[in-house]
Amino acid sequence: MLIFLRSQDFHDTSLEMDLSGPPSFPNDILRVVSPSFDDLLAPATFSRATGVILWKLSEAYYGQLDLFGDVIRLQRLSNL
Repeated sequence: MLIFLRSQDFHDTSLEMDLSGPPSFPNDILRVVSPSFDDLLAPATFSRATGVILWKLSEAYYGQLDLFGDVIRLQRLSNL
């Protein structure tokens, strides 16, 4: 994940960080990003824009297994 800060004169400052795991909610990202913006902010500098760029995204899959294994068999068939 990358966070950036753009100043009024269009100078960009960024900071790259890794998450400990895939986030489920935006608040999980905000908890990591909020303290890091203090490192990017310079006193007496006006900001034009801030942003977060996410990469290496993956689909979250949460399946429930059943007693007879039908869900696993259907998953394998869907992968064909």
